[in-house]
Amino acid sequence: MEVTVYLSLGSNSGERLDLLKQAIKLINLRAGKVFKISKSYETTPVGFKSETNFINLAVGCITSLTPAEFFKITCAIEHELGRKRVESGLYASRTIDIDIIFFGDQIINTSELLVPHPRYNERAFVLVPLTDLDEGLTDPRNKCSIKDLVSQTIDLNGIKAMKSSIKLHELID
Repeated sequence: MEVTVYLSLGSNSGERLDLLKQAIKLINLRAGKVFKISKSYETTPVGFKSETNFINLAVGCITSLTPAEFFKITCAIEHELGRKRVESGLYASRTIDIDIIFFGDQIINTSELLVPHPRYNERAFVLVPLTDLDEGLTDPRNKCSIKDLVSQTIDLNGIKAMKSSIKLHELID
């Protein structure tokens, strides 16, 4: 059975745009068929200080993998692209971050994976790109639309659309 998956991607270390492009290509090759990419946004880091802002975007893809299989592949892609997880659990700069926001309408609560992503609804850098993909997306937990969540978001100051964005047709044949 195929499922639509929505992801949030971010990078604030290294060649940010190139790393995001590589991640999208690898997701398309290994995890699911990418069908849409949001605009790219420059965002200030949340939860830690960094001299480099993030570039964030959202991706929609179709997969026949289980959530656990999909998660394992995205973690491997992060590792392959140089992501170093901090043992302390604190936030830090990273080459690539791939978060599963929605996996169809499933609610997943395991020791390894929480979907919908636990704090996505508090983060403009996730919500705004998701509206580029589909304003009608709804959270399967509370049935609230992404558009409504954006309108309830207090701080949109730390997010600005970039002039250039990643184009799907440039990455995927």
